[in-house]
Amino acid sequence: MNKSYRRVDLCLLFAMALFLLSVLFPPRAEAQPLAYGTGITVDGDCSDWDLNEDFYANMYLGGRTNRPVLSSLYLRYDCADSLLYILVLDNSADNLAPESTASDAWLKIYNNGWANNKLIDGNSDGNTSPRSFSWVVEEGTLLGYEAAAHLLPSYYAEIEAHLNVDGETSSTGKYSQGNAIELEIACQPGDTASAKEQVDRTTLAQNYPNPFNPDTHIDFHLEETSEVQLQVFDMQGRLVATLANGLYASGHHSVHFNAASLPSGMYVYSLTSGHQVQTRKLVLLK
Repeated sequence: MNKSYRRVDLCLLFAMALFLLSVLFPPRAEAQPLAYGTGITVDGDCSDWDLNEDFYANMYLGGRTNRPVLSSLYLRYDCADSLLYILVLDNSADNLAPESTASDAWLKIYNNGWANNKLIDGNSDGNTSPRSFSWVVEEGTLLGYEAAAHLLPSYYAEIEAHLNVDGETSSTGKYSQGNAIELEIACQPGDTASAKEQVDRTTLAQNYPNPFNPDTHIDFHLEETSEVQLQVFDMQGRLVATLANGLYASGHHSVHFNAASLPSGMYVYSLTSGHQVQTRKLVLLK
């Protein structure tokens, strides 16, 4: 393969070749389009990914958006099995070489801090059963990795992916630097497709942890600056706590809820913003 090509183009060329063959030699039965969340096998072969539709975020040197792009993050989601599929490929302009350093090949979800929140890495693999992680190798050249991990549909304030490229850290933007890469997974009953899109609307996330005792956090994302009320009710509809009440700026917000004075049971929390009202349930177990 011509070394002037970027390594990520290997998969693009392969996909283009398959497309041309399908046009010249159409199958007897009409081919079904690849459904989002299906058709992926974590086997180190990225030809079953769509590198245009599945692209999610650039990964920069050191995680800073003012530095060169070294890699690309691709995502798919299977609503039926609650599986997030992850693909990270080298995308460096200078054809730098990715490194198979397992502890530095990982994806995290921001969840009230970064501790113990890895979904996958090259050592522990994913949290699926069986474990699911594989290096992507084409013609003897390491391109990156793919993996799968269980993740429930929800809004996540940030995801962060890592891959070492030629001794440098390749990463998505970090929350602490104001370069958050947000993720929302929204499934309807019976869905096998996902909503893999960066959050651009008002969203109320599931509290975490849940069930909880007695502390939990509730995240919400505002499309625009607005008056907000975030309240908690018992199952009889009685107001038991007001967690937010006032003008909040657009963007991500996280609220702490301490329920030490409340009895165990199921509660409902409600976010009112403008004319929108969203509700979710939470469970207090003492």
